Amino acid sequence: RSGANSLLGTTHASKAPPDGYNLLMAADPAFSIIPLLNKSMPFNPDKDFAPLSIMCQISFLIVAHSSFPANTLAEMISYAKANPGKAFYASSGAGSSGHLAGLLLNRLGNIELQHIGYKGSAGAVSDVLGGQVPILIDQPAPGITHVRAGKLRAVAVGTTERVAALAEVPTVREQGLP
Repeated sequence: RSGANSLLGTTHASKAPPDGYNLLMAADPAFSIIPLLNKSMPFNPDKDFAPLSIMCQISFLIVAHSSFPANTLAEMISYAKANPGKAFYASSGAGSSGHLAGLLLNRLGNIELQHIGYKGSAGAVSDVLGGQVPILIDQPAPGITHVRAGKLRAVAVGTTERVAALAEVPTVREQGLP
Protein backbone atom coordinates (compact mmCIF):
# COMPACT_ATOMS: atom_id res chain seq x y z
CA ARG A 1 0.00 0.00 0.00
CA SER A 2 1.64 3.14 -1.17
CA GLY A 3 0.92 6.74 -0.30
CA ALA A 4 1.59 9.44 2.26
CA ASN A 5 5.36 8.84 2.11
CA SER A 6 4.85 5.18 3.07
CA LEU A 7 2.66 6.05 6.05
CA LEU A 8 -0.38 4.17 4.69
CA GLY A 9 1.37 0.87 4.15
CA THR A 10 3.39 1.13 7.34
CA THR A 11 0.23 1.84 9.36
CA HIS A 12 -1.48 -1.16 7.76
CA ALA A 13 1.49 -3.39 8.59
CA SER A 14 1.56 -2.15 12.19
CA LYS A 15 -1.97 -3.54 12.68
CA ALA A 16 -1.11 -6.99 11.31
CA PRO A 17 -0.69 -9.80 13.82
CA PRO A 18 2.93 -10.34 14.90
CA ASP A 19 2.85 -13.95 13.77
CA GLY A 20 5.99 -14.07 11.64
CA TYR A 21 4.02 -14.11 8.39
CA ASN A 22 3.93 -10.37 7.85
CA LEU A 23 6.90 -8.53 6.46
CA LEU A 24 7.15 -4.82 5.76
CA MET A 25 9.64 -3.41 3.32
CA ALA A 26 9.41 0.31 4.01
CA ALA A 27 11.14 3.48 3.01
CA ASP A 28 13.05 5.29 5.70
CA PRO A 29 10.67 8.30 6.04
CA ALA A 30 8.10 6.18 7.88
CA PHE A 31 10.59 5.66 10.69
CA SER A 32 12.78 8.75 10.61
CA ILE A 33 11.12 11.79 9.05
CA ILE A 34 7.36 11.33 9.49
CA PRO A 35 7.52 10.83 13.30
CA LEU A 36 9.39 14.13 13.56
CA LEU A 37 6.74 15.97 11.53
CA ASN A 38 3.65 14.50 13.19
CA LYS A 39 2.71 14.91 16.84
CA SER A 40 0.40 11.92 16.65
CA MET A 41 1.35 8.72 14.86
CA PRO A 42 -0.90 5.73 14.11
CA PHE A 43 1.96 3.43 15.17
CA ASN A 44 5.09 3.53 17.30
CA PRO A 45 8.11 3.09 15.01
CA ASP A 46 10.29 1.85 17.88
CA LYS A 47 7.85 -0.59 19.48
CA ASP A 48 5.59 -1.85 16.70
CA PHE A 49 8.32 -3.18 14.41
CA ALA A 50 11.45 -5.30 14.65
CA PRO A 51 14.03 -4.31 12.02
CA LEU A 52 15.62 -7.14 10.08
CA SER A 53 17.95 -5.54 7.58
CA ILE A 54 18.77 -2.52 5.48
CA MET A 55 17.95 -3.64 1.94
CA CYS A 56 19.36 -0.66 0.08
CA GLN A 57 20.23 2.97 0.41
CA ILE A 58 18.78 5.42 -2.07
CA SER A 59 19.61 9.06 -2.40
CA PHE A 60 17.98 11.68 -4.55
CA LEU A 61 18.20 12.85 -8.12
CA ILE A 62 17.61 16.39 -9.33
CA VAL A 63 16.11 16.51 -12.81
CA ALA A 64 14.73 19.35 -14.90
CA HIS A 65 12.29 19.69 -17.76
CA SER A 66 14.06 20.24 -21.10
CA SER A 67 12.73 23.83 -21.26
CA PHE A 68 14.32 24.79 -17.95
CA PRO A 69 17.30 27.05 -18.69
CA ALA A 70 19.77 25.34 -16.35
CA ASN A 71 22.00 22.37 -17.11
CA THR A 72 24.11 22.36 -13.96
CA LEU A 73 23.48 22.89 -10.29
CA ALA A 74 25.32 26.23 -10.41
CA GLU A 75 23.09 27.37 -13.28
CA MET A 76 20.01 26.23 -11.35
CA ILE A 77 21.11 28.22 -8.31
CA SER A 78 21.86 31.27 -10.48
CA TYR A 79 18.41 31.00 -12.07
CA ALA A 80 16.72 30.76 -8.66
CA LYS A 81 18.64 33.80 -7.40
CA ALA A 82 17.73 35.81 -10.48
CA ASN A 83 14.06 34.76 -10.23
CA PRO A 84 13.20 34.75 -6.51
CA GLY A 85 9.87 33.08 -5.77
CA LYS A 86 9.51 31.91 -9.38
CA ALA A 87 11.54 28.70 -9.35
CA PHE A 88 9.55 25.62 -8.32
CA TYR A 89 10.42 22.02 -7.59
CA ALA A 90 8.23 18.96 -7.24
CA SER A 91 8.65 16.12 -4.79
CA SER A 92 6.71 13.01 -3.86
CA GLY A 93 5.22 14.86 -0.89
CA ALA A 94 5.69 17.02 2.16
CA GLY A 95 8.30 15.47 4.40
CA SER A 96 9.69 13.24 1.66
CA SER A 97 13.42 12.96 1.11
CA GLY A 98 13.02 15.04 -2.06
CA HIS A 99 11.21 17.78 -0.16
CA LEU A 100 13.88 17.88 2.55
CA ALA A 101 16.70 17.74 -0.03
CA GLY A 102 15.12 20.78 -1.71
CA LEU A 103 15.01 22.62 1.61
CA LEU A 104 18.67 21.78 2.18
CA LEU A 105 19.49 22.96 -1.36
CA ASN A 106 17.73 26.23 -0.55
CA ARG A 107 19.87 26.70 2.53
CA LEU A 108 23.19 25.67 0.98
CA GLY A 109 22.60 27.62 -2.23
CA ASN A 110 21.07 30.62 -0.46
CA ILE A 111 18.02 30.38 -2.75
CA GLU A 112 14.26 29.98 -2.44
CA LEU A 113 13.03 27.16 -4.65
CA GLN A 114 9.29 26.84 -3.98
CA HIS A 115 8.13 23.34 -3.06
CA ILE A 116 5.16 21.61 -4.66
CA GLY A 117 4.39 18.37 -2.86
CA TYR A 118 2.48 15.58 -4.56
CA LYS A 119 0.80 12.44 -3.29
CA GLY A 120 3.61 10.22 -4.50
CA SER A 121 6.14 10.35 -7.30
CA ALA A 122 3.79 9.61 -10.21
CA GLY A 123 2.03 12.99 -10.16
CA ALA A 124 5.27 14.86 -9.59
CA VAL A 125 7.02 13.15 -12.51
CA SER A 126 3.99 13.66 -14.74
CA ASP A 127 3.85 17.41 -14.09
CA VAL A 128 7.59 17.83 -14.63
CA LEU A 129 7.36 15.85 -17.87
CA GLY A 130 4.47 18.09 -18.94
CA GLY A 131 6.40 21.25 -18.09
CA GLN A 132 4.00 22.44 -15.36
CA VAL A 133 6.85 22.26 -12.82
CA PRO A 134 10.44 22.71 -14.02
CA ILE A 135 12.39 20.69 -11.41
CA LEU A 136 11.94 17.33 -9.69
CA ILE A 137 13.87 16.26 -6.62
CA ASP A 138 13.08 12.63 -5.85
CA GLN A 139 14.59 9.19 -5.58
CA PRO A 140 16.31 8.18 -8.83
CA ALA A 141 13.86 5.45 -9.90
CA PRO A 142 10.90 7.66 -10.88
CA GLY A 143 12.96 9.91 -13.16
CA ILE A 144 15.79 7.77 -14.50
CA THR A 145 13.79 6.25 -17.38
CA HIS A 146 12.79 9.70 -18.57
CA VAL A 147 16.39 10.93 -18.32
CA ARG A 148 17.55 8.00 -20.47
CA ALA A 149 14.77 8.74 -22.98
CA GLY A 150 15.88 12.38 -23.19
CA LYS A 151 12.59 13.72 -21.80
CA LEU A 152 14.17 15.06 -18.60
CA ARG A 153 17.66 16.40 -17.94
CA ALA A 154 19.58 15.06 -14.96
CA VAL A 155 21.26 17.89 -13.07
CA ALA A 156 22.79 16.17 -10.02
CA VAL A 157 22.72 13.10 -7.81
CA GLY A 158 22.76 13.39 -4.04
CA THR A 159 25.18 10.58 -3.32
CA THR A 160 28.79 10.77 -2.19
CA GLU A 161 29.86 9.12 -5.45
CA ARG A 162 28.29 9.05 -8.89
CA VAL A 163 25.51 6.53 -9.47
CA ALA A 164 26.52 3.73 -11.85
CA ALA A 165 23.21 3.91 -13.73
CA LEU A 166 23.79 7.63 -14.36
CA ALA A 167 27.58 7.77 -14.44
CA GLU A 168 27.57 10.95 -16.55
CA VAL A 169 25.63 12.90 -13.90
CA PRO A 170 27.84 14.71 -11.36
CA THR A 171 27.11 14.67 -7.65
CA VAL A 172 25.98 17.72 -5.74
CA ARG A 173 29.39 17.75 -4.04
CA GLU A 174 31.23 17.66 -7.39
CA GLN A 175 29.24 20.76 -8.32
CA GLY A 176 30.40 22.74 -5.31
CA LEU A 177 27.89 22.09 -2.53
CA PRO A 178 28.59 19.87 0.47
